[in-house]
Amino acid sequence: MPVPPPFPPAPEHSDVDRAALAWFVRELRGLSSQERAARDAWLGSHPDHAAALERWRQDWTGFDRLPSTSLSQIRQNLQRDKHLQARRAGLLTLGGETVGIKRRHALALAGTTLGVSALGLLTWQHVQRPTWQQSFASRRGQLLSLELPDGSRVQIDTQTRLEVVFFRKRREVHLLGGQAAFQVTSDIARPFQVWAGDARVTVVGTRFSVRHTPEIQERAGVQVAVSEGQVHVQVSADRGPATHRAVSHPATDETAVDLVAGQQVSSDGLGRLMAVAGIDPEEVAAWRRQRVSFNDVTLAQAIAEFERYGDTRLRIVSDDIAALRITGTFNAQDLTNFRQTLPQVLPVRLLARADGWIDIAPHS
Repeated sequence: MPVPPPFPPAPEHSDVDRAALAWFVRELRGLSSQERAARDAWLGSHPDHAAALERWRQDWTGFDRLPSTSLSQIRQNLQRDKHLQARRAGLLTLGGETVGIKRRHALALAGTTLGVSALGLLTWQHVQRPTWQQSFASRRGQLLSLELPDGSRVQIDTQTRLEVVFFRKRREVHLLGGQAAFQVTSDIARPFQVWAGDARVTVVGTRFSVRHTPEIQERAGVQVAVSEGQVHVQVSADRGPATHRAVSHPATDETAVDLVAGQQVSSDGLGRLMAVAGIDPEEVAAWRRQRVSFNDVTLAQAIAEFERYGDTRLRIVSDDIAALRITGTFNAQDLTNFRQTLPQVLPVRLLARADGWIDIAPHS
């Protein structure tokens, strides 16, 4: 399965990174005393600035591992562009006044400008290049346990697809469908992000689960639950438009929230968050113990959840029956208890049919 183009850095960090890159390139070229003072003032204006500039300096040391053919091609392109720029640089405008400049000065100016631009682009592409990537998928009824290169662990539920992409400055998981539980190894320099539907979850080191099953009615959005640590959940209407909208809780106007252990939140699939709710940390990702938990969900939704793990052979005979609501915890792959419970908690009866199916019909 092909991995989609890497997502750009989170907006809250990209502006700082670009400014740091600009200062880094100027340092390589050489700073005047005025530029040095301006750089120092920028560094002192926020603690993140110094860290961002230092990351560019450290990343630069890895360029000696780039293929020689790539560097050779860049040099050739730079040389060609320098000559083109030099021929056009007979005049230079400074402060509104047109000033003539000598050819050798124009060539130096063009070379510096183009060199800095190409160097910045090369540096940015170097950091954006994945260091490791892999796709994973589980079959119906299958659970998988994974260990990622950074030591983080991921448990994948049935019928789940995800793609993992590691970069030098961040770690990304794209949950394409299903649900997964994460135990993230702490690395402040490389935040861990999970992208799913209309949501992005950002952590440093914690334990949490993410669900994205838009094929199930009323579960179109993304659900995030935390069992340990803290996560930041952000949603956007520009990502993953949903076919069905979750309606179990009223949506709020919030597009971002911080969750701690014992809290969960859902999105509506349209870029809005529901209200934060509590959850027993021990019940987060109960599917890891082959259990499914329902909290006031429709019977149709409960049957659809069981179908993710295998054939239920249960058939709902009417829309009224499908709309009945149920709460409880059951074995995900053994429906014996679920079938026995239904007539006790809902006005229904189960009728075995000759075709091997069991109809869920009205009690009377």
